[in-house]
Amino acid sequence: MKILLPPSETKVSGGEAGPLQLSGLASLSLSPEDSALLLKRRESLVEVVVSLAADVDESQRVLKLGPKQLGEIDRNRELRTAPTLPAIARYTGVLYDAIGVASLDAAALAYLHHHVIIQSALFGPIMAGDHIPAYRLSYNSAVLGRGNTLRAFWSQLPETMFGNGHELVIDLRSKGYRELAPVPFSDRFLSVDVLTRERDGSLRALNHFNKKGKGELVRSLAREGVEFSTAHELLEGLLSTGHEVALADEHTLQLVVPGL
Repeated sequence: MKILLPPSETKVSGGEAGPLQLSGLASLSLSPEDSALLLKRRESLVEVVVSLAADVDESQRVLKLGPKQLGEIDRNRELRTAPTLPAIARYTGVLYDAIGVASLDAAALAYLHHHVIIQSALFGPIMAGDHIPAYRLSYNSAVLGRGNTLRAFWSQLPETMFGNGHELVIDLRSKGYRELAPVPFSDRFLSVDVLTRERDGSLRALNHFNKKGKGELVRSLAREGVEFSTAHELLEGLLSTGHEVALADEHTLQLVVPGL
């Protein structure tokens, strides 16, 4: 089973390990040829981002940074030398705060490291336990020049990086990051819609606040430590642990969370 997450623009500073080792990032069970392609893509984009950081004005324009965000350029300039953290601990924000890695035990953390793939705009898909530095790059950052999007850059990678087609893939990424690396539909692919129940009993889709529901779902799965093979197994497992869930169709799980 694989759980796909988006990254976050907000990240903690510092780290507990040495500098970035691109060759040490997960190759996601790809063939040697495809692993080499993934590494080459990572190396070339890091080079682009580090080089861009030498020009503060251009970095501010391309990365759409405000005057109080210029420290993000320093992060990009120091990509190769800065200390690293596991990706699941590097990202912050609503989704990652809800996962709450700092309060999870070793078994739950191991579960996340084994099952969670994070769709980084800079590194491509990485495993939750991969060590990365703090950086600034978004799915829509125009760092490759006019007409060259990150979507086109990353979409050339093989679809097999998200699983072998025989395991359940739970896609919790936002639209922009799903488009960086689409997952082919199969009988084991599942996206998640987060809804809340209104006072009259009707259901309403959440926008920004769906991230909290997704983070809490990932935390629950990690604490339970259970792996599911099909959407129906996942549904039954979540129902048994008190979640309000339903299958809207064969590829969509509806998760209902309390109102705000």
